[in-house]
Formats: sequence, C-alpha cells, structure tokens
Amino acid sequence: MANEVIFSEYGFFNEVFPLDQLNWAKVFHPYVPDGIVPGIDNELGVYANSSGMKVYVKSGECRVRSHRGALTEMIELEISEADTTNPRIDLVVARVIYGNAPNSKMKVGVITGTPSSSPVAPTVTQVAGGIWELALAEVRVEAGATSIGSDKVLERKQYSVVGGGADPMEIFYYGGF
Repeated sequence: MANEVIFSEYGFFNEVFPLDQLNWAKVFHPYVPDGIVPGIDNELGVYANSSGMKVYVKSGECRVRSHRGALTEMIELEISEADTTNPRIDLVVARVIYGNAPNSKMKVGVITGTPSSSPVAPTVTQVAGGIWELALAEVRVEAGATSIGSDKVLERKQYSVVGGGADPMEIFYYGGF
C-alpha cells in the first residue's frame, strides 16, 4: 500500500502533458462546453428559402470540444439529391477534425441521412482525437424534392455557457484545472 501515487495524467510541466490540440479539450471542456456562443452575430442560424437543394448558415461563433469556430459571413451548403421514394433527415453540424498538428480543422458541413418511410436524423460523431460534431439543425428532405423550403429546417441550437458556473479568471489564477 502506497502513501503517495502519481496522477495518471497531470501538467502542465516541462514536456509533461503538453497543452496541445488534444489536451486542450481535456482541460478546458468542463469550463467551455459545446454550443453556440450567444449574442455573437446571427448565432449560426440555419435556414432555407426554396432556392434549390441548399441551406444557409448565418454568421456566428461556436465552441466544439472547447475549440472556437467562427463564421464571419453567411455560407451556403449543398444538400444531396433527394431519394425518389422516401424522405430523409440530414444534419447540419459544426465539426472538429483532428489531424497531426497543424492539420486539425473546424468545418461546417452536412451529414446526409438515410431515406426511410419514417426517417430519423443521423447521429453526430463524437470521438476524442478523431472527429467531434455539434448539431446545428435538421433538414427534412422530402422524396423527389428539388428544393428545400423554410419549413423543412429545424434548428437544434445548443448554447455554450462559458465557465460552467466557474469564474474563468479564477481557474487561471488559482490553477483550478
């Protein structure tokens, strides 16, 4: 029986548990949870306007695995061709894609659902160190559709409450990580 055991992970000390892209999320995710940052621009609102097989994502900012992603202007995303027989539900997501540094990226994209008589939205991928996604909106793609109407987008906004109840300055000042 030991009276002292070293933590299995600890840091940040010279070359021990470096503050890299993977450890960043381990340390800061409890204080900076996933979600849309409220009040910044248009809060990454997603909409369609029947102008084709596309949706639009408005400007805004989000946190995904404590990483910051921002759109400074509205973007357009393509929706895959509709199935001729069954509807499906696609998912608009913000995603972190981890690669060997410095090749990690944050992107906004569409996960194409599976056509079915009773479609369900695809699930987000959440693999630490691989791909981590945050759902922004569901898009219902009707069978045979050639455009996406405004009534076919259901926002799934989740807001990030920075700090998780803790004062971020105290975390840094007192080393509360």
